[in-house]
Amino acid sequence: FKHLAAYLKRLCLNPTIKAVCDIEGIDLTPFESYS
Repeated sequence: FKHLAAYLKRLCLNPTIKAVCDIEGIDLTPFESYS
């Protein structure tokens, strides 16, 4: 599970992922809190 958390944290830091999530209205805050 630690690998998953690290993976999600990297996703949250990815500007492309952030942009897509903004467009889709997806809140990344729960994923960022795993760090």
